[in-house]
Amino acid sequence: MLTEGKNAVTNKQAVAYVPQNIRTASTILNLVSAIQFKDLYGFDTIADFKATKKELNKANRLFEEYEEYRTDRSAGEEYELIQHWGEDLQFSDYFELIKEEDYHRRRTNVNHLLSDIEADPLGLDTDTEIKEEKMERFQQQAKELGLNMAVALFMVDALKVFGEKSLANTKDIAFEIATLGTQGIDPNSTKAYKLASFPKKEFTGFQLLAYYYVSWAVALPDMVSQLQLPYEQEYKMAVSLTDNK
Repeated sequence: MLTEGKNAVTNKQAVAYVPQNIRTASTILNLVSAIQFKDLYGFDTIADFKATKKELNKANRLFEEYEEYRTDRSAGEEYELIQHWGEDLQFSDYFELIKEEDYHRRRTNVNHLLSDIEADPLGLDTDTEIKEEKMERFQQQAKELGLNMAVALFMVDALKVFGEKSLANTKDIAFEIATLGTQGIDPNSTKAYKLASFPKKEFTGFQLLAYYYVSWAVALPDMVSQLQLPYEQEYKMAVSLTDNK
């Protein structure tokens, strides 16, 4: 494991292509393992990582913190240590630690966000602080990418729906929406759109456009560009957030 870690941060391609902040964090964490290995077995591999003095000092500080927690051995403090290290390495935005009961009580995947909202529109059964943090993070990511968040979320829902249908059925729906589209689909209208394929469902303009794009992307991918809908990036994001790859 130490050898693999060393190769990951000293390999010429890694040095050339991996972002500096990621490589630095990886170097420090691998150094912590090397320091522990030396402490346990007396075998020193630290120099192999070609670390800077700053990286080595940070690794020694993290190992000292680990040693303090190890002697204390209070229940659950290992999670606190992980949180501290994430903050020290400026990577705390890439993960979150939540109580196990909260994990089982709520959906963490954006794939289920719409169904969660429908099932609990007032947020009575959801940790409000966590839900707002998740949504804020997703909105910021969408904003940075220049995405229409509403369309992306509706596409997540559409991918789930069409993933449960046959290709032929999806193609029929694609043509039905296309026929309706000839009359115009206004995303800003308060009008509710209806499809024969979904007799009990009403669509907003953005929702129908999302279903429009996804149905063609799934059933007729070679022709989706002819729709001239500017939602390619929204679709890519939606695919990345679902299991329908």
